[in-house]
Amino acid sequence: LALRVLRDVVLSVPECAPGGSVPVVGVGGIACWQDAVEFLMTGASAVQVGAAVFANPCVFREILSGLSRFMDRKGYSTVAALRGAALR
Repeated sequence: LALRVLRDVVLSVPECAPGGSVPVVGVGGIACWQDAVEFLMTGASAVQVGAAVFANPCVFREILSGLSRFMDRKGYSTVAALRGAALR
């Protein structure tokens, strides 16, 4: 649900789109690097990890590592380049 709402906001509010003046933070259900990638590619400027840290105290390191590997593999040099890629 959170991912769908993010997509709707980013597509409906020009200020929230990649390159816009209002950053949008993806929140809700981010528990692994794949979740973070989905939110960033859907237009989030950043992601918030909450409950996942209780189940896995290493989740931040795992998300950063997985995100870095994904970006290297796909040729994204910055998170800004990744942001909104699924909407293009």
